[in-house]
Amino acid sequence: MNWDHKLFFKINGLVGKNNALDVLGFFGARFLLFIMIIIVPFLYYSVNFRHASLPWLILRIVPLFIQLWFFSWIINLLVGAMIKRPRPYIFYENKVKSLFTPLFEKWKSMPSDHAMTCAVLLMIIVFSRSFFNVILFLLLSLWVCWGRIYSGVHYPSDIIVGFLIGTVVPFVVMLIAGAISSLV
Repeated sequence: MNWDHKLFFKINGLVGKNNALDVLGFFGARFLLFIMIIIVPFLYYSVNFRHASLPWLILRIVPLFIQLWFFSWIINLLVGAMIKRPRPYIFYENKVKSLFTPLFEKWKSMPSDHAMTCAVLLMIIVFSRSFFNVILFLLLSLWVCWGRIYSGVHYPSDIIVGFLIGTVVPFVVMLIAGAISSLV
């Protein structure tokens, strides 16, 4: 068994031993990401555009998030199609303690779409240049990612690769967009 599977079983082995951890893992894995998506425009607004109207900002941040997420998701899909790794609870059928069954139960494990989305959100917050919000979103992202492993739906390497894609792709897209806008 490699490091990835060993670490997965150390984390997933805690399921059922502590009700508070189970609730935190379940909430982080299932719901926290959606709350993060909702609050990003407000955090970005609070730092950068206090003088602008909130609807204007939402019309600016939401398309940015969708574009960065879409480009990252395409890369995630390509990597997933190349690797074709089953989720831990499918690969280790009776050995994994699963807190829930994902909506797309047979969907790829590698790379994690949740980790990728957390990283895209984190990059938007990084672009806002608020140290407090970056730390907040980093902690929330770690909670989501830990919850995905704890709940039995991802290996640690799925999370790492998804997070890397969600960090690198938005950075490259923003560099290209900046270079293009400087040419115009």
